[in-house]
Amino acid sequence: MKILAVQFSTETNTFISKLTTRTDFDERGISARDVSLHPFLPSHDLFLFFRQAAEADGHQYHEGLVASAEPGGPLAQEDYEEFRDTIIQDAERVVPDVVLLLLHGAMVSQEVMDCEGDILHRLRKVLGSQTVIAAMLDPHAHLSAQMVEASNLLVSMKEYPHTDGLQTAQALYALATSAAQGGVHPVMVMKDIPVLGIWPTQTPEVRSLVDHAKLIEQSPDILSTSFIHGFPWGDTPDTGAKALVIADGDYERAQTEAQRFAQRVWQTREASQPQFVAFGEAISIAQTHRSRPTIIADTADNPGGGAPGDATYAVHALLEADIDRAIVATLYDPDAVAVCFNAGIGEQLPLSIGGNDGVSSGVPVVGDAAVLALNQELRQTGFDLEAGVTFGRAALIKIKGVHIILSERRAQTLSPDVLTNMGVTPSDYQIIVVKSTNHFYECFSAISSNIIYATSPGALTCTFAEMPYRYASTAYWPRLSATDPTLGLTKTQKAS
Repeated sequence: MKILAVQFSTETNTFISKLTTRTDFDERGISARDVSLHPFLPSHDLFLFFRQAAEADGHQYHEGLVASAEPGGPLAQEDYEEFRDTIIQDAERVVPDVVLLLLHGAMVSQEVMDCEGDILHRLRKVLGSQTVIAAMLDPHAHLSAQMVEASNLLVSMKEYPHTDGLQTAQALYALATSAAQGGVHPVMVMKDIPVLGIWPTQTPEVRSLVDHAKLIEQSPDILSTSFIHGFPWGDTPDTGAKALVIADGDYERAQTEAQRFAQRVWQTREASQPQFVAFGEAISIAQTHRSRPTIIADTADNPGGGAPGDATYAVHALLEADIDRAIVATLYDPDAVAVCFNAGIGEQLPLSIGGNDGVSSGVPVVGDAAVLALNQELRQTGFDLEAGVTFGRAALIKIKGVHIILSERRAQTLSPDVLTNMGVTPSDYQIIVVKSTNHFYECFSAISSNIIYATSPGALTCTFAEMPYRYASTAYWPRLSATDPTLGLTKTQKAS
């Protein structure tokens, strides 16, 4: 049996005007046919598993395009089509029995709102009905009818932070190879849930949803259960939360479980949502906790959601509060990094940082900065111990009492090794600001139990009741009251 594994993934914030281009994919490293052999490329661990599992099972293993980019604005159409067509050409070249795709699910190009659906549909057209097409998704996807209809298996990660990537890849491989050999007969049912929000899986309410999904999967006739959170900052007709259940040949069973799970998400809609506070309030709370650092998440400037990563609201708030044991990790400003490298460690210089990307980035911070440390390539540990997450060159500076890590590349902060790799000790700080929404939690919760989710006028507003949608349905909670008669768990999409 021939297996083809490919990846094409990014998450599109449609409210960001700057296009995502091939250059953004190049920054992470584009691979063709050999990512499993290169430990420092993103997704290496997942493709290494695919290769080893396929070879151990006696299958012919083929690797195609592997390309991913930091979330950002819509993909340039020409670049999208080049990558998409490369995947189709790989499939035509190999003629596989199984295609394993690592997709995100919330990719939007200049002309295509459902990129993953487009890719899956084209694959199905060239490969026919006998090939098993199986895709692993991020829970922050826009799950569409086209995606469900064109594929045999769609399996989403369950955790947020996404710490179960390898586990999900293993499940996808097992189901896809079994389906190709006639061991299982997947039937998928998708159910819309009229709720918009975010679901951190470390909270008790959301943990109960994850546990329930796993409990459903213990039934011998249920192959997979996915809770698709949706990506609120992508404006598409498919935006929103979904329940996806895959049964073994039994549509009615899949339908029943999808309906029940959707109802469970609906019932926990209020209790499952985190609380956000303004930066001023977050800093005031942090000042009352002195035993361990307080972690403040700069949720509205999270590069992992497409934000510019150069918003200055946090830095201004810390300076105004006259905090002298605070650090911000990281602020994207390649020009300021270059100035610091030219000056050298130990130099004091006037510097303007951040605020370069429009209203959502705030105004630049201008002041006398001391250059404390430089790093030629600042790395951090990613999910599943991924080693390929880099900020490029980085500089640690100090303005008054606030330390700031400036980065040459835009990336979300995931781990305290961002600090230690710059030569600083996290416990030395009263406040650590991280540019992340929730992915930081897995690693940073080990150094502090005091975590605050802060909001600002940045690019990722969490005022979900007021999202300026043009294409997405506006019939959702919390925009509408839960008692509004237009809200209901009625729409179902199936595939077999």
